Amino acid sequence: MKKFKPLPSKKYLDECFSYDRKTGVFIWKKRPQHHFKDNKTFISINKQRAGNIAGHYKPDSGYLILGIDSNSYRAHRIAWKMVTGRNPPDEIDHIDMNRKNCAISNLRSATGCENARNRKAYSNNKLGIKGVSFNKKYGKYQVEIMRDRIKYNLGYYDNKEDAKKAYDEGAIKYHKDFSRTNELQ
Repeated sequence: MKKFKPLPSKKYLDECFSYDRKTGVFIWKKRPQHHFKDNKTFISINKQRAGNIAGHYKPDSGYLILGIDSNSYRAHRIAWKMVTGRNPPDEIDHIDMNRKNCAISNLRSATGCENARNRKAYSNNKLGIKGVSFNKKYGKYQVEIMRDRIKYNLGYYDNKEDAKKAYDEGAIKYHKDFSRTNELQ
């Protein structure tokens, strides 16, 4: 499990950013002098940033990153702390799977397993259908689902559509609120 560096205090974050809960957008505020080592930096940074949208996207991970005082933080973790006042849990799930969407309504606490349930078919899935593979031995489409690190076989089907439907029904049954059906991909 990834360990995250501790976030600054909620007070400090509130002095840095204005956060729009509906859009997930962070805007730099004019930061107070005590955030900076000298007056020159205070003037320069505020002149460059105050009033501008904060953050940049990391192409390798797709996360929005906010840099504060030479430290980088994932924006969804900062959003969580700014809204709740508490440190975020180890795992935060983006409900719509869009890591750029940091609206608080799109974020929820999750276990690692729950977070993994809410993802698309893996890129190496030849059929592009989550939970479905072709079993050459039986000449049928095999449906499997993972729950709490245990793989369950949901059966063999003659066609892709029946297999896809079986996975989707299994996802709703076993993954509940964290289900990511093929219809939602």
